[in-house]
Amino acid sequence: MRTRIATYLLATAMALLSGCREQEEEPRINWNPTLAHDDKVNPYGAHLAFTSLKHFFPGTTISTLSSSFRYTGIDENMIYSGGRTLLILDGLDFKLSEPEFNTLLQFVRAGNEVVLFGRSIDERLKNKFGFYKLHPEADEFSFLNQYLTGRENLATLSLEPDSSKKYGYQGRNVRSAIALDSLRLQWDADTAEAPQAPTAAPGASAQESEETPPDTIVTYEESYDNTEAAEEETEKEEIRFELLGYTGTKPNMVRFSIGNGNIIVHSAPLVTSNYFLLQNDNIRYLEQIWNMVPDDITTVYWNSYYIRRSEHSDLGILWQHPGTRWALWLSILALALYVLLELKRRQRPIAVVKPLVNTSVTFAETVGRLYYNKSNHHNLAEKMVQHFLEWVRQNYYLNTNQLDNTFAHQLTAKSGLPMEVITNLLEMIGEVKVGNTVIDEAYLYHLNTTIQRFYKTR
Repeated sequence: MRTRIATYLLATAMALLSGCREQEEEPRINWNPTLAHDDKVNPYGAHLAFTSLKHFFPGTTISTLSSSFRYTGIDENMIYSGGRTLLILDGLDFKLSEPEFNTLLQFVRAGNEVVLFGRSIDERLKNKFGFYKLHPEADEFSFLNQYLTGRENLATLSLEPDSSKKYGYQGRNVRSAIALDSLRLQWDADTAEAPQAPTAAPGASAQESEETPPDTIVTYEESYDNTEAAEEETEKEEIRFELLGYTGTKPNMVRFSIGNGNIIVHSAPLVTSNYFLLQNDNIRYLEQIWNMVPDDITTVYWNSYYIRRSEHSDLGILWQHPGTRWALWLSILALALYVLLELKRRQRPIAVVKPLVNTSVTFAETVGRLYYNKSNHHNLAEKMVQHFLEWVRQNYYLNTNQLDNTFAHQLTAKSGLPMEVITNLLEMIGEVKVGNTVIDEAYLYHLNTTIQRFYKTR
């Protein structure tokens, strides 16, 4: 059955890739890790791992949570869904706020399961369960080249109970390891020596620790502040852990049991990428991980958090406290009532008043046509001369009282027109003012053409 499922997943992946090649414009491949559940094109998306859920967890309800989902939003329906709920957290850097940390622990204590893939884990979780990580965090973003070939990731992964079966691929880093404080595992990171025998765990005698192999379940008690109780006294809570997977000889997958549930931490998130699962027989690796989850799962939630920060500025912080939550609800209700009551206008619509239009140009054109149609050419010529001289005063700042040779040179310098044009125009202006010439249509046309040359120079 498992073999048929794995074969079906591989065939589905190949069909998706071939469908992408048939498109007219192939999307540009992004080799940076996204680990998004809907990323079926890029090598380091997690679409294939997400698709596998419906085959490995048949009959369950599978839902997705947004990358910005705050875990304080885990409500009673998610915690008590009528059976065990599985929450899969897939990404690179996993950080939590204090309220989110408490809510997530409450979710696990109630009997639910959490599978966390991450290269960098929040300090609260590491302090709570007593582990830390040893790994080069930059490898997930380093492109392969002649120096970083990725061959060190071949045949490096294994899972319990058959740790002799090796998995891996020639790709980016999947060798991140986990060290456990409770076992005080020691090794040399450069030579990858095997872990030494564990020393005494907290709350255990030296004789008991010597008889306990490093890959078995070890229990210890931890002091914690019970935030669910009103009392401030310190209580004891039992936390058990079990080593489930290794990279080389170092553990990289650990199951921590707290309350009635478990949280599995895997330090190599790229094992859920499309590129990893399509290599060799790596789909079996994912199959064994899902098989480590209890069979009575009824609901599955997948959260592709990518890089998650504990600091956030959304409105979720306001909903954490009853006082601010009620204040927001009342504000929303009051705003809705105000809008509903104000839908009916209290006054008539105000008529639109059109702005006044500048009709001076139209007026001048109308007057000009009037003089022209009445054949009063001399009067029209005088108006044109007056308008021109006014224009010269406003634009060239020249005195037009004396239209002599000095004025002609000044107007030539200001306008840039030839001296012949200036002299011709001044002679025509003098004839219009004296009135010793007959002004017909041809004369009026020549005067207007000469004046228009000045207007175009500005």
